[in-house]
Amino acid sequence: MNTAPVLKLRFMLSVVLILGFYACSHKVYQVQNSKVERIFISDSLEEREDLNQLIEPYKIQMANELDRVLTYAPVDLSYKGMNTPLGNLITDLMLEEGNKIYSQRHPNEKIDVVLMNRGGLRRSFTKGDLSVRSMYELMPFENEAVVVTMTGTKLMEMVDFLRLTPRNHPIAGISFKKESEDKEIMVGGELIDESKNYRVLTNDYLQKGGDQMTFFLDPIEVEFLQIKLRDMFIQHFEKVDTIQVNQNPRYL
Repeated sequence: MNTAPVLKLRFMLSVVLILGFYACSHKVYQVQNSKVERIFISDSLEEREDLNQLIEPYKIQMANELDRVLTYAPVDLSYKGMNTPLGNLITDLMLEEGNKIYSQRHPNEKIDVVLMNRGGLRRSFTKGDLSVRSMYELMPFENEAVVVTMTGTKLMEMVDFLRLTPRNHPIAGISFKKESEDKEIMVGGELIDESKNYRVLTNDYLQKGGDQMTFFLDPIEVEFLQIKLRDMFIQHFEKVDTIQVNQNPRYL
């Protein structure tokens, strides 16, 4: 039996199927016609009671969660000025909670320094209860905690930047004279060593060079802790009945 015609037919069918599939997979669709209508939201729009009833339970649930009290502040927490109660509290908290996460991943290693931007803290608080809503008002952004490993030379660049900027960005784990070029910069109670590497906990906005903090660029290593700073604060405060603010100055 001559199988050549059959093989030829199979080959031709295969070619047709492949070409058909290729043509279908690359088909381009174009919009032939479109219509745009602007609907302005204002007081003139009538409320829909059915939608209000649908949303109401979720509004109540969200309001209850936002108003949940986390802890109590025995003093006013201001973010304005140098070595502020709020700035010290937040950076100390970041150092403590950040090291809990980091040490689990890297035993016998730790975060050395914390740097936040003052603009990342959006309000002060008077003495009294702090709620979940307070944390969202304090930090409405979705910033994440990031550990940046940098050289001692880069850390010196950070100090030079903090000395020159008129804004007193909150810091922890490090102290130095603000109005001086003094080399007596203390990190974890020891003089800075430019030959060493240091780990700095910050937020992902600054880590990318935000607020002109270019010393964070070209680091040795960057590691995300997989937690938003706001969530870190909430988780910490809900375990503490009354907060304690460390008033020890960082800018000397």
